Amino acid sequence: MQERHILVKELLSLYIDDMVDSKAKEIIEEHLQECDECRAELTGLRDDKDFSIVFNDEEINEDNTKQSEVAFITRVSKYRKKIMLYITAFLLSFTIGSWYLSKERAEEKWQAKQNKANQELVKLDSELVSLSPPQEQIMKNSGLDLQLKTKQISTSETIFSYTYQWSNPNIDFVQEDIYWPNTLIAMDLTNNTVLTNKENKSNFGNSILEETWTLSGIEKNTEFIGVELPNLAVFYKTPGISIPLLQDKETVINKEISVNNVRFLIEKAVINDSKIDVYYKQLDEISKVGLYELSFNITDENKKSWSKEPKIDFQNDEQRIFSIPIYKDMKSPLTLNVKHAVLIIPGMHYKFMIS
Repeated sequence: MQERHILVKELLSLYIDDMVDSKAKEIIEEHLQECDECRAELTGLRDDKDFSIVFNDEEINEDNTKQSEVAFITRVSKYRKKIMLYITAFLLSFTIGSWYLSKERAEEKWQAKQNKANQELVKLDSELVSLSPPQEQIMKNSGLDLQLKTKQISTSETIFSYTYQWSNPNIDFVQEDIYWPNTLIAMDLTNNTVLTNKENKSNFGNSILEETWTLSGIEKNTEFIGVELPNLAVFYKTPGISIPLLQDKETVINKEISVNNVRFLIEKAVINDSKIDVYYKQLDEISKVGLYELSFNITDENKKSWSKEPKIDFQNDEQRIFSIPIYKDMKSPLTLNVKHAVLIIPGMHYKFMIS
């Protein structure tokens, strides 16, 4: 805003002489509507322009030669001033044009990134819903209790607040933001528009997670709002299983474990140049128990732990691979630890009528 103010102030003298292009003129007039200082500056410049100097022949009392010299110097001064104004106008117009072009390119790049993220989110949501049991059933079986706490809907802003609570001692923690741009989606079903997310706050407590979302307001004629909560990850504790890894070789594991009554087969771990790949399978059908992912960490010779949590790899194939990067500070020998079994619950859907 300050940068635009400085540019407009510099262009005002050119503006009153109609020496700016249409784009700069539009910017200047838009700024003048909200800036008292620049309006006052413009008024002063117009007064100076309208003021004409009247030479009194009797007071000057110069000969014709002297008057010619004065006129010549005056013309040169005016021409030099006009040239400088043209140069200034060109430079400032170029600066404004470059600024707007850079801004537009940045906005286009950001929008393209958002569109790609939204497409990935829709694809993942669709896959998850189609694979999993109904959300209500999977939520009930998970041991979680979802409660809607605040529903404040108005034309100024919209606020949704809800909690996840649990008493199951096998649940370590729950989290919404895990492996994609996970977000609450609220739609004005009357006007077919999406409410803009402004802020999200997460509060973690003892066996409780509270989420609060602040969004833009609704229209005056809105009758119905549709809300889809973010997908949720439930991190279950696993049996304390540790497997020493063979350096620069494949470590065959072939060990079956059960977490939350869901069975997994950990097949092998392979150390590559840049990462450690752990191969495993979910033995129980996703359509019956839901989609689970296994999460691992690595401990080195100094008992230092390396993990990607809470980020996990979203996979629904029978054969899955969990990858952990190899860091230069890792000291062999390395040990693989089964950290969590993570249940992915599709976001719950709600429809509210505006009274």
